[in-house]
Amino acid sequence: MSRHSQVGSAGRARRGRGFTLLELMVVIGIIAIAAGIALPNMREMLLKNSASDLANQLVGDLNLARQEAVKRGVRVAVTSATNGSNWTTGWTVTADKQRDGTFSDLVRTSGAVREGFTVGSKSTGTGGTDGRLIFDVTGSLEIPGGFDLNVCRPTGGPTKARWVHVYPSGMTTSRRDTTGSPAPSC
Repeated sequence: MSRHSQVGSAGRARRGRGFTLLELMVVIGIIAIAAGIALPNMREMLLKNSASDLANQLVGDLNLARQEAVKRGVRVAVTSATNGSNWTTGWTVTADKQRDGTFSDLVRTSGAVREGFTVGSKSTGTGGTDGRLIFDVTGSLEIPGGFDLNVCRPTGGPTKARWVHVYPSGMTTSRRDTTGSPAPSC
């Protein structure tokens, strides 16, 4: 075999190892199309999970308040940070340890919700306030009627939002879709 033929086959072998510009452009195009399809679905999944997490946090704090009322034998309140129907800036769980209506014993504090999300409430009981619900020593709501909270997402409207409802018995439920909720609409 001649020296010339060895160099020629080595040169051809070297050229066969890489990608052509056309092949590289096709691969980049496929990746771009896949990303274009996946990113909107990923964003929707993140929004849905964030709304569910926030609703679950509310339900957890409401259940904690109810349990503490029964365990301690005192009234326990869950109050918005603004003491109004807007719970977006956070809420607290406090016990009326002295049984004097001051609710000064802090049980838990929850800070402001994630940017773009809102939480609004409505008390449907006579004499209730939209900024606070109180569990009595039996774990029931202190006022007759229920209490509703809507967890609203930055996009999606009422059908993608979460509705947390507290029954007069103190039981709490959460569901997707706030259509029909007495709390402020999303």
